[in-house]
Amino acid sequence: MKRMFSIFVTTVLLTISTGIVFADGLKVDGYVGIDEEPNIVTFTGVKSFAYNTSLFAFVDFISEEKSEGGDNYNLARFYGEAKLTKVLWEKYGQWGMVVELDDGSVAKSLFRSGVSYCPSFLKPFNFLIRFLPYRSDNIGGQISISFHYPIFDWLFLEGWSDYNYLYGQKNTYIAEPQLGIKLRQNLYFIAEYRINCNPKGEIVDDLGLGLEYRF
Repeated sequence: MKRMFSIFVTTVLLTISTGIVFADGLKVDGYVGIDEEPNIVTFTGVKSFAYNTSLFAFVDFISEEKSEGGDNYNLARFYGEAKLTKVLWEKYGQWGMVVELDDGSVAKSLFRSGVSYCPSFLKPFNFLIRFLPYRSDNIGGQISISFHYPIFDWLFLEGWSDYNYLYGQKNTYIAEPQLGIKLRQNLYFIAEYRINCNPKGEIVDDLGLGLEYRF
């Protein structure tokens, strides 16, 4: 039942993120993991609605880890998130509330909720912070940041990081900054650094290289 629910929810997330229903922005990334890390294909989409409401969603399709002898071209694992944000106040930026759904075969289903802030005084550096003190299993919360900085019209730096504080357990975090170079219209070369601190306190990092296409 859990497997079927995950497939259903992730299908919904994929539908949203690929713009089958709607999208103001859509991009597809494909990364080849260096060393022992898996390959990843990501679909990301965003949609703005009336009343200062927006929806952001992505789905990762992930190969088996090469160190485990898996077929690293078989994208059998998946993970997705959808974030619905409502801007409530616009003073020195945008202050809002957030509802988030996480689901996939590599993590359990979770609902999160909290607040967000996007400052306006850092332009052209775009920065967003979310504080999500509620999660549906009641074992902690999350602080999340994302950013985008257009260095030149052909070069950008962007990424995100999630810090999970857990009650009675080791806190975890994950971060994925990336550098993008424009090759031609809508096509970019991407170098992504991945670092992950798991519940055991182990830190795993890797470099992924790939392409991104924006629709």
